[in-house]
Amino acid sequence: MIVLQREDLAAFGVWFDTWFSEQSLHDDGKVETAIQALHANGSADDRPHRTKLKLGKKGVIEDVEIEAQPTDEDDAEGAGKTLWLRSTKYGDDQDRVLKRKDGRYTYIASDVAYHDDKFNRPPNADKLLTILGPDHHGYIGRLTAVVAALQRGKMEEGNGKKEVPSSSFPLPDPDARIYADAAERDACQAALAEAKEKLEVVIFQLVRFLKDGQPAPMRKRDGNIYALIDLIQEIGKAAAPEADTAEQTRIGRDVARFFYLMRSHETHLDFDLDLAAKQSDDNPVYYVQYAHARICSLLEKAREAGFEASEFDDSLLTDRRETALVKKIADLPFEIQRSADDYGVHRIATYAVELARAYHHFYDGCRVIQPESPDLSRARLALCRATQVALRASFGLLGISAPERM
Repeated sequence: MIVLQREDLAAFGVWFDTWFSEQSLHDDGKVETAIQALHANGSADDRPHRTKLKLGKKGVIEDVEIEAQPTDEDDAEGAGKTLWLRSTKYGDDQDRVLKRKDGRYTYIASDVAYHDDKFNRPPNADKLLTILGPDHHGYIGRLTAVVAALQRGKMEEGNGKKEVPSSSFPLPDPDARIYADAAERDACQAALAEAKEKLEVVIFQLVRFLKDGQPAPMRKRDGNIYALIDLIQEIGKAAAPEADTAEQTRIGRDVARFFYLMRSHETHLDFDLDLAAKQSDDNPVYYVQYAHARICSLLEKAREAGFEASEFDDSLLTDRRETALVKKIADLPFEIQRSADDYGVHRIATYAVELARAYHHFYDGCRVIQPESPDLSRARLALCRATQVALRASFGLLGISAPERM
């Protein structure tokens, strides 16, 4: 299965440096080691109660409930004791079970070991991104608490580079019902602040496929659940039925990547299978790649006609279509920075479409090669070349090809 996943992702243009097995955390004893560390720093214990918080706006604690747990150690769940992660000390709305009475670890126990392991790949990493689906939005608080609990141990060992201040005043309510004393509260809050700096949970929304303008239900029994490679090949064959397999795969990969990237990860994506197969301006991938191919063809014709854009007078570019194109080209560095700031890669896809639109508008209204006006021709050729560079840079960031002929 993993081999097939690697092959499908490679066809999609995605390669992971590390493939990780959750089972290895248990086999290598990393889960047990991580849980012991939490027990040692006071973040986990087997006392028979669960703390629950009623949180108001902006996470303000409105009430604290101490929920007693059964003390009969011979009940149906097993003969041991439940081990709790006291995640309410780190902003979570309730404590979480790490180990059941029958000795089985919960999913969050694996999360503890996994995040501890990832923070050491490479050693002393200062930022960790965890990507989750929309049905796991409630995990953000508990994962932040997990990292805070781990961070508390490192800070107390002197590796956190921060000295935790402690107050001598009695704890007010509700803090007094959550923490043992002011020192523990201050340590937990400092660890939580550190965790919020180091961990970022990114939620990716779902993709819905459309066929004939209607949602295409994905059901195994209907045979319409398919792998990523099937999607790539289906698009490629529909778009270019006469092309060879390699070309069909390239087309399918370009379209699939662009469609997935042209919407923010924070919004649902409607993937239109019919639109993806179109070879027309309606298809945004065709639209942007055709602009690049159009420029390549024009530059080739210019070279054949003896025009070069090595030296030009940019003061000749006064038409509103020219100035609009210049401004759009200049936007690329800012769009890249914005994308890097919030992981909004869709900005690059949107930029590519807007740049292609500005170029097509310029091309349709401004004749580029004019033998009677060589200076203007060179200036416009330079503008075409700059557009080509910006488009190629955008395509490179998106991981799609830059065809010279279409």
